[in-house]
Amino acid sequence: MKNIAILGSTGSIGKQALEVIENHKDKYAVEVLTAFNNYELLIEQAKKFQPNVVVIANEAKYEIVRDALAHEDIKVYAGESALNQVVEMESIDLVLTAMVGFSGLIPTIHAIKAGKKIALANKETLVVAGELIQKLAIEHKVELIPVDSEHSAIFQCLAGEYMKSKITIDSATFMNKGFEVIEARWLFGLKPEQIEVLIHRQSVVHSMVEFQDGSIKALLGLPDMRLPIQYAFSFPERLNNGYPKMNFADFPSLTFEAPKPKIFRNLALAYEALRKGGNLACILNAANEIAVEAFLTKKITFPDIWRVNELMMERSTFIKQPTLEDYLNTNREVRAHSLEIVNEIQHKH
Repeated sequence: MKNIAILGSTGSIGKQALEVIENHKDKYAVEVLTAFNNYELLIEQAKKFQPNVVVIANEAKYEIVRDALAHEDIKVYAGESALNQVVEMESIDLVLTAMVGFSGLIPTIHAIKAGKKIALANKETLVVAGELIQKLAIEHKVELIPVDSEHSAIFQCLAGEYMKSKITIDSATFMNKGFEVIEARWLFGLKPEQIEVLIHRQSVVHSMVEFQDGSIKALLGLPDMRLPIQYAFSFPERLNNGYPKMNFADFPSLTFEAPKPKIFRNLALAYEALRKGGNLACILNAANEIAVEAFLTKKITFPDIWRVNELMMERSTFIKQPTLEDYLNTNREVRAHSLEIVNEIQHKH
């Protein structure tokens, strides 16, 4: 029986992870559930799965969660410090990092230092501090198993293969594709020119890996995030499931096309951050989180998102060899300056 901690259990990945656990009750148990603000769903999940510990990051919701679970044999904690501590619990076998954005970085570092196997669904952890995370994982002999569908597919294609291969990532959309390129660099030890993004509208080819002899291995399947989550939990074993299976007759043709850098500007910015290194990807991530929020609240237009990102990459202080403290300071400063740029753009509109 493998005890699993789910960081971000109320999000999409967290909810699907609980489905996987429910389908394999003989193999997995929920040890820890955490959420930032969605206390209602967290309470519901806790009552159903009976974890040892629950953490609500928003301390203002602590009493509500504590009182709701008062009659359950569940410990309830609150705040970021509690989150960092619970991932170090001896009873945890695997930590699924499914938190959103920069907030996943510090808990992941604590889990790695505690020697926990990591199922990584928080791409920002590697985008922001990939070099640091890679060094820590090696130092503490921790396995990082990707959960993103494309990275899981590459991981599966590379199983048993020599790792210094040319890799092509295929994807149907460009949501976070730039960050996934950076994530792939750290997961698989690649150079920017070894990673290619293609538009694949059928969404069934999740990765292709080209080896030095010209051979290509690909992983295909219907898009279902439960599959890479399950594989991250069970690796190297493959488990049966009742999920829909792919019928090739439904896909008489598979198409691929290259994205245009002038259209997908964020992708170009991600490659620039990848090539220059340092804290530039951290700058890009912080700017992007502010820009996306500004777009969602109708403060800026869609094209303004990449404009904010580009301006912050130009204006922010570049640090070639950042420490963890540098990453934290960069994130804080860039967020503040990005808000200033958003206000500038608003006034121009």
